[in-house]
Amino acid sequence: MQFSWALFYIVTFILGKALGAEEAASPQFKEQCLKWHNEFRKRHQVGPVAWSDELAKGAKSWADYLAENKTFEHAPNLQLGENLYQSGKPPPKELCTEATKLFYGEVKNYDFDKPGFSANTGHFTQLVWKKTKEMGAAFAIRTDGFVVVVVRYSPPGNFNNGYKENVFPEPKDSAGIKQTRSSLVFVSFAVVALNVFF
Repeated sequence: MQFSWALFYIVTFILGKALGAEEAASPQFKEQCLKWHNEFRKRHQVGPVAWSDELAKGAKSWADYLAENKTFEHAPNLQLGENLYQSGKPPPKELCTEATKLFYGEVKNYDFDKPGFSANTGHFTQLVWKKTKEMGAAFAIRTDGFVVVVVRYSPPGNFNNGYKENVFPEPKDSAGIKQTRSSLVFVSFAVVALNVFF
């Protein structure tokens, strides 16, 4: 019995590494990352980031390390920006979509009137940092089924206190309401209305 469980974990680990390597380079994962990073960057009045295979390669190496060691920490002495995500169980179908939306969710904690670093907004500010031009990402599957996503950025954000020059609020329409949020409220209202009537 112990032998069969050991064999199961070995096969799971090997397949997980192979899947992680294949999926990290797959267009689907890459497209999710670019789509949502650039969507949120656009909302905050900054240009898009481009994909970097070199950054993705470094992200894959670190994701593999985190998965193999069942740890969750930033790479030491890294001269790049880095955001980390670890899934729950089961992991989401779109890993980079989920990770990026969670990074962006920290926007609710950011005070645009007092720009600066905060531990509960660091993922968000790196995501929308104006001077960041490239990104690369990868993931690895742990033997216990959790998935780690590593996203690397260049030039790094959250750097030299340049928050005022690099992190901008969403633009407001003539009534002073954030445009994207008002459309999201409408969509939510429409969905709720449909549920009520059907």
